[in-house]
Amino acid sequence: MPALNVNENFIHHEDVRRANGEAPRPPDAELNEVLTSVMRRMGGFQARRLGGYGLERLLPDGTRLKLRGGPKGKATIFGPIGEAVLYLSGRRDAAQVTLEGDDAALEALRTAKLGI
Repeated sequence: MPALNVNENFIHHEDVRRANGEAPRPPDAELNEVLTSVMRRMGGFQARRLGGYGLERLLPDGTRLKLRGGPKGKATIFGPIGEAVLYLSGRRDAAQVTLEGDDAALEALRTAKLGI
Protein backbone atom coordinates (compact mmCIF):
# COMPACT_ATOMS: atom_id res chain seq x y z
CA MET A 1 0.00 0.00 0.00
CA PRO A 2 1.69 3.22 -1.17
CA ALA A 3 0.25 5.28 1.70
CA LEU A 4 2.18 3.18 4.22
CA ASN A 5 5.39 4.05 2.39
CA VAL A 6 4.53 7.74 2.55
CA ASN A 7 3.83 7.41 6.27
CA GLU A 8 7.11 5.59 6.91
CA ASN A 9 9.11 8.04 4.81
CA PHE A 10 7.49 10.95 6.66
CA ILE A 11 8.60 9.49 10.00
CA HIS A 12 12.19 8.93 8.90
CA HIS A 13 12.39 12.34 7.25
CA GLU A 14 11.19 14.01 10.45
CA ASP A 15 13.68 11.93 12.47
CA VAL A 16 16.51 13.45 10.42
CA ARG A 17 15.08 16.98 10.48
CA ARG A 18 14.64 17.03 14.24
CA ALA A 19 17.96 15.37 14.95
CA ASN A 20 19.49 18.32 13.11
CA GLY A 21 17.54 20.92 15.09
CA GLU A 22 14.99 21.73 12.39
CA ALA A 23 11.36 22.52 13.17
CA PRO A 24 8.50 20.40 11.89
CA ARG A 25 7.90 20.77 8.19
CA PRO A 26 5.20 23.22 7.08
CA PRO A 27 1.66 21.86 6.69
CA ASP A 28 0.91 20.14 3.40
CA ALA A 29 -2.74 19.29 2.71
CA GLU A 30 -2.01 16.35 0.41
CA LEU A 31 0.48 14.79 2.83
CA ASN A 32 -1.89 15.36 5.76
CA GLU A 33 -4.64 13.55 3.86
CA VAL A 34 -2.41 10.51 3.34
CA LEU A 35 -1.23 10.49 6.96
CA THR A 36 -4.82 10.76 8.19
CA SER A 37 -5.85 7.87 5.96
CA VAL A 38 -3.08 5.67 7.34
CA MET A 39 -3.93 6.65 10.91
CA ARG A 40 -7.59 5.75 10.35
CA ARG A 41 -6.47 2.27 9.28
CA MET A 42 -3.51 1.69 11.59
CA GLY A 43 -3.98 3.92 14.64
CA GLY A 44 -5.91 1.34 16.65
CA PHE A 45 -3.30 -1.29 15.92
CA GLN A 46 -0.48 1.07 16.92
CA ALA A 47 -2.26 1.73 20.23
CA ARG A 48 -3.11 -1.90 20.95
CA ARG A 49 -0.92 -2.04 24.05
CA LEU A 50 -2.87 0.54 26.06
CA GLY A 51 -4.20 -2.09 28.45
CA GLY A 52 -7.92 -1.46 28.10
CA TYR A 53 -7.73 2.30 27.62
CA GLY A 54 -9.12 4.04 24.56
CA LEU A 55 -7.39 6.54 22.35
CA GLU A 56 -8.78 9.38 20.26
CA ARG A 57 -7.17 11.93 17.97
CA LEU A 58 -8.43 15.48 17.78
CA LEU A 59 -7.11 17.36 14.78
CA PRO A 60 -6.74 21.15 14.78
CA ASP A 61 -9.79 21.45 12.51
CA GLY A 62 -11.95 19.68 15.12
CA THR A 63 -12.03 16.29 13.37
CA ARG A 64 -12.12 13.41 15.85
CA LEU A 65 -10.64 10.02 15.02
CA LYS A 66 -11.52 7.23 17.42
CA LEU A 67 -8.45 5.02 17.18
CA ARG A 68 -9.24 2.51 19.88
CA GLY A 69 -12.06 1.98 22.33
CA GLY A 70 -11.52 0.79 25.86
CA PRO A 71 -13.60 0.12 28.95
CA LYS A 72 -11.18 1.83 31.35
CA GLY A 73 -11.31 5.39 29.96
CA LYS A 74 -9.54 7.20 27.16
CA ALA A 75 -6.75 9.56 26.30
CA THR A 76 -6.85 12.15 23.54
CA ILE A 77 -3.95 13.38 21.41
CA PHE A 78 -4.23 16.97 20.11
CA GLY A 79 -2.07 18.45 17.39
CA PRO A 80 -1.26 18.28 13.70
CA ILE A 81 -1.60 14.86 12.12
CA GLY A 82 2.14 14.57 11.43
CA GLU A 83 2.91 15.13 15.10
CA ALA A 84 0.41 12.45 16.11
CA VAL A 85 1.99 10.07 13.60
CA LEU A 86 5.34 10.65 15.27
CA TYR A 87 3.89 10.11 18.74
CA LEU A 88 2.19 6.85 17.80
CA SER A 89 5.40 5.69 16.13
CA GLY A 90 7.26 5.97 19.41
CA ARG A 91 8.82 9.40 18.83
CA ARG A 92 7.19 10.80 21.97
CA ASP A 93 9.96 13.29 22.77
CA ALA A 94 10.01 14.74 19.26
CA ALA A 95 6.25 14.95 18.76
CA GLN A 96 4.66 18.31 19.45
CA VAL A 97 1.30 17.18 20.81
CA THR A 98 -0.87 17.79 23.83
CA LEU A 99 -2.36 14.87 25.73
CA GLU A 100 -5.59 14.90 27.70
CA GLY A 101 -7.55 12.28 29.57
CA ASP A 102 -7.80 10.67 32.95
CA ASP A 103 -4.54 10.07 34.78
CA ALA A 104 -4.49 6.30 34.30
CA ALA A 105 -5.20 6.54 30.56
CA LEU A 106 -2.47 9.15 30.16
CA GLU A 107 0.00 7.00 32.07
CA ALA A 108 -0.85 4.03 29.83
CA LEU A 109 -0.34 6.20 26.73
CA ARG A 110 2.97 7.62 27.99
CA THR A 111 4.42 4.23 28.91
CA ALA A 112 2.95 1.74 26.42
CA LYS A 113 5.12 0.40 23.64
CA LEU A 114 3.50 2.10 20.68
CA GLY A 115 3.99 1.52 16.99
CA ILE A 116 3.87 -1.45 14.74
